[in-house]
Amino acid sequence: MQEISVIHINNINSFAPVSLPLPTAGPDDVVVKVMQCGICGSDLSYVAMGGLLGPGRPMALGHELSAVVSAVGANVRSVKVGDRVVVNPMGSGNQIGNGGPEGGFAPYLLVRNAALVADAVFPLPDGLSDEVGALVEPLSVSMHGVHQSELKAGEKLVIFGAGPIGLGIVLVARYLGITNIVVVDLSASRLKIARQLGATPFQADSGDVGEFLKQQHGSSETLGQQMPASDVYIEATGVGAVLEQIINLAGGGA
Repeated sequence: MQEISVIHINNINSFAPVSLPLPTAGPDDVVVKVMQCGICGSDLSYVAMGGLLGPGRPMALGHELSAVVSAVGANVRSVKVGDRVVVNPMGSGNQIGNGGPEGGFAPYLLVRNAALVADAVFPLPDGLSDEVGALVEPLSVSMHGVHQSELKAGEKLVIFGAGPIGLGIVLVARYLGITNIVVVDLSASRLKIARQLGATPFQADSGDVGEFLKQQHGSSETLGQQMPASDVYIEATGVGAVLEQIINLAGGGA
């Protein structure tokens, strides 16, 4: 039986390749050959905590990937062998690289039940490289955040966190016509990119972010206090204290 090497977390701060059988496609499944797979911040967190499944239960890693279809089940109509694709790791409830049995740090990946839902595997346009294709998943997270915020043209946006998701939010917001964007982070190099993308950067340890936001977005009165008149705040750091900071900054209706 042909085997492949798959990266699994096997303990706290520990991961290693594991030999598993080459996946085969059932009637509703797709098997893809992984071309590129990004390392997400959550991957690093999973490794640090020993995985999501508990002690002694290995966890497959990798969920930001581009691939080429290598096999399809009889019921699959959305893609065919040879198609370049991106994979939705949460499509069909697979939780690829997020607690499910499969992960993208592997030469071949089984995408279960791709025939049953429309959002499991998507064709990758010829004009996008495999490297850019691996960024589709994190960019979709950024897009979802912007859509959830219901941002409207002319509104004033603040993004806490200039990692890949926060910077992706800048791209999406700019695409939707939002021009007044402040990005808050501790990293000067990441804030430099935020500026290049059209946002106004603020280094979090350089002063009072509330006063800076008042300078950029104006003030509004909430319960007798002058608060920044920012319309939408998006938290993209994953740090609880930052969420508390945003709640304390936000004025009425933000």
